[in-house]
Amino acid sequence: MLNTDKQLIQYAKKLVKISLEEGRVSDERVNAILLTFAAKPPRRLKTILKLYLYYLKRELRKSQAVIEYAGGITQERIEAIEKKLSANYGRPITATLSENPELVAGLRINVADDVYDATVTGNLNNLSQLVN
Repeated sequence: MLNTDKQLIQYAKKLVKISLEEGRVSDERVNAILLTFAAKPPRRLKTILKLYLYYLKRELRKSQAVIEYAGGITQERIEAIEKKLSANYGRPITATLSENPELVAGLRINVADDVYDATVTGNLNNLSQLVN
């Protein structure tokens, strides 16, 4: 059973790789995979689909940057951040914005599990930890 689960995980990861086009998840490729499953369902289809969804969501998170900001942010700044992150990660990164007045000023950027904090609140928290 355990070996089969490992095989299913590897299969789901391969499906995600097939779903990518130029480093991004392709709707057309995902639809093609799902249509193939609908036409000829594999054994343990439900488990495969759950794993595929899990790894697909992880892949999508790798291509999205959530930019938290206080105050305003210009479109030019957003584009510069996307360009810099895309270069750093070696794949296209798309930004989504989230205003957060608790940050006081600055930006906090989340890409998958990475957090870049250039906020007044973050700096004050770091300073308070140094003092204590």
